[in-house]
Amino acid sequence: MGVIHKLKQEVVQFIVQKKKDLPQVSCRKMADFVHTAFELNLSKSAINNILQRSTLSSPVGRRPQDPGRKESVVQQGVKAKSFKIPDQKKILGGQSPKRDCPPPGFPPVPPLQPSKSPLPPVAQSQRKFSVKRASSLQPKEGLSPKGDSPPKLPKTLYDHMGSIFLKAAEWEISDGPLLGKILKDHLPAGFSQQELEQAGEVLLFLQVFGIKRLEDFIHYTKDGLWAINGLKTKIPFFKINDLARFLNTVSGVRAQLQIHISQLVTKAAYIKVVFKAGNCLWVDALGAGLSSAKRKGPNFSSINQITTTMINQWLMPREPLILGAVQDGQSLYHLAAGFANDTNRKLHKIMAFGYDDQEIIAFDSFIDTKRSFLVGLWPSQEFYQQLFGSQDFVYKKNFEMTDGHKQVAYDEMTVKIKDPVGELHPISLRAVGFEMPGNQPQMGVILTNMSDKEMTAAGLISAYVQRWPCFQESKSLQNFLQPNVSEEYVSQDENISNDLSEANDLHIALNYLNRYGQEAFFPSAYGDLDLSSMTSIFYNIAGYLQCTKELVKVELIMPREDYPYQNDLALAVRKVNERNISDFQGRKLFLSCL
Repeated sequence: MGVIHKLKQEVVQFIVQKKKDLPQVSCRKMADFVHTAFELNLSKSAINNILQRSTLSSPVGRRPQDPGRKESVVQQGVKAKSFKIPDQKKILGGQSPKRDCPPPGFPPVPPLQPSKSPLPPVAQSQRKFSVKRASSLQPKEGLSPKGDSPPKLPKTLYDHMGSIFLKAAEWEISDGPLLGKILKDHLPAGFSQQELEQAGEVLLFLQVFGIKRLEDFIHYTKDGLWAINGLKTKIPFFKINDLARFLNTVSGVRAQLQIHISQLVTKAAYIKVVFKAGNCLWVDALGAGLSSAKRKGPNFSSINQITTTMINQWLMPREPLILGAVQDGQSLYHLAAGFANDTNRKLHKIMAFGYDDQEIIAFDSFIDTKRSFLVGLWPSQEFYQQLFGSQDFVYKKNFEMTDGHKQVAYDEMTVKIKDPVGELHPISLRAVGFEMPGNQPQMGVILTNMSDKEMTAAGLISAYVQRWPCFQESKSLQNFLQPNVSEEYVSQDENISNDLSEANDLHIALNYLNRYGQEAFFPSAYGDLDLSSMTSIFYNIAGYLQCTKELVKVELIMPREDYPYQNDLALAVRKVNERNISDFQGRKLFLSCL
């Protein structure tokens, strides 16, 4: 009986309430519940003593058999039939009948209109940036030329893997866990910074996993909540509970959260680059294209994402600049001259602008070094005809991508890009033409200032495919190449925070992620749906999650054959892959549909 007095009252109340909710639960199972929730090891007798005091204890011994229960088929002398899993159930167990699945990055999606109303930029205040480092200049796993294929990882099916769209939004707008950054100066007692960040991420995503009340957390027995937040072990209930209570005691958390997230969701519309000679060029916010004139279209990037890109590819280059397309020879010449680091043509300033053409962030300090770039060029573009004319690539060489789906033929030549003014010498660039067979063969050219010793032709193609897996069918590239939207696009949604002000702190943060993800990944028709609706359609979809040192790979399973949102889900998957999103550890995110 002494054990009872040493227990916290909340533990006793938990046991009593659990017994009322589940009258048939045994003391052994109750002890398991307590261990999961509070990391306490209680004996069956201690549990029974508490229940006896509350007059909830069951009689000692085995439970009597229900007198109304029928005899089993064995007792009746009938041979039990073997159990066969229906095909429909096999789908949820990863055993679905074989389907003709497209290779990663190429789901069958009909043309859909891009979102027409991204959120407006919010006034940018001073903030510090923590840049995700690029791991190397070489193509990452699964997309490199065939050689030593990466080992296949074991697959585990998780619930609610569709919530990866919310996680992708968080990874894009922030350089660290949202609650962890807000509370870094208010560390709760008993928490390390890592524990705070992990518990904060779990607390943030509870609603998506159907846990609307904190006391319902103990009933969640699946693993998707932990997997989506990168946790190999479960966080005990008392830690989640302590953090939730702590949030209610810290003054100003809601205000800090709203200010912080409103800054994070500030959208950049384009980049302007100025050279010392006074020449300028413009780059699409997502890196979809390069042009000699401002092109402000539907593509946008978060301030965090575009700052990381500017630092990693322009200021302190750790990786090559990989652009989807180049619009004209003038911008390509200025890029090649500036990246060659010639004395009179060096980079001078790089700036990111919002949809209102107001400068968001700028840098004017560059490392004195040669930079590398890859840009795409497509036969349908006017500049392609100007550059190559009647010259044709002869695709005699080939290689196979490591995923086994793509046999790529290629050829290469050297082209000269002329100075648009005619005063300077032409610049020679390497042109790698490629052809990727399929129902709709992909043909294009990659222009680069990298030599064969720096990266082989196969490596260049693989790096480009990794960044732009949908080629010229990419919605981002189409948005850039369509001149009719280049100067007309104006953001229309001006009230993201107003209709969220009455929600609690965590719902505010989650709704921001939902809204940002709707704008970035889904067709515009979904822009008005609340979190609950998006969860029922997309976020609750099951899937597989695999992680390596370089890659976070999620395979989403279509809920059923007649799932009415297949095309929209496939489009969202493609758009995530086009945005070059990495997790907080710098691992590339890649999605696919099964």
